Order: sequence, then C-alpha cells, then structure tokens
Amino acid sequence: MLVETEENRWVIPPQRALWLPPFQVHSYSLLSSTELRAVYVSSSLIAECTNFTKSSQVHVITATALVKELIAGLFTKNYNGPTQRKMALLLLEILSEAPPLTAELPMPRDERLFRTAKELMSSRC
Repeated sequence: MLVETEENRWVIPPQRALWLPPFQVHSYSLLSSTELRAVYVSSSLIAECTNFTKSSQVHVITATALVKELIAGLFTKNYNGPTQRKMALLLLEILSEAPPLTAELPMPRDERLFRTAKELMSSRC
C-alpha cells in the first residue's frame, strides 16, 4: 500500500502498520491484492492513553501477531463495546511503545524532478 500526505509518502508492506494522527489528510493506493483495515480512534480515547506521546506524529510499526489480532478483533461482532474499547486502548499502548520504522519515500526537491516523479507514480496503474 502507498500512503501519501501533502508532505510525505510511505510504502506499507503487509507486515507493517501505519499510524496517522486524527484529521491527517491523506490518500492511499493499494499496490497489490490487499485486505485493508482502517481503525478510526476517537480523540477522547487517544487522550485516555496518556503514554501515547507520538499520537500527533505519523509513524510505521511492525504489525506483530498481537497487533493484527487486535485489529481483526475490532472488526468482528464477537466482542461487545467495552471489550472493543479495551482492545483499542491496548492497541494505542502498543503503538506508543513500538519503535518507529523507516518507510518514508522522499520526493525530489527539484520542481522538474518532482513533476516527473508524480507523473510516473500516476501512470503506475
């Protein structure tokens, strides 16, 4: 998956997870057959996780088995609201502790190269 904001872009393989802060304007493109799970977390729930000091920064982490299971659990009807809330809080705790990984793809600073790179990216499909 390719995720882009106005300033940056990241390639996110299946074994990674990306945190985007609330209200971060972005777009994404699926580069292969992908099961995408987007978890939207309320600002009040983020505020409850006082250890989550990186909540306002975009970052990539390893999608461990626990992270994948927590995300999958949020999309099932097997758990009630209070349990899903605890799962989301645990996910935020993991995000706060996990070391960020490098996945950013810098764009050229030269305007001509930037336009060329954007053209190449838009013609990839």
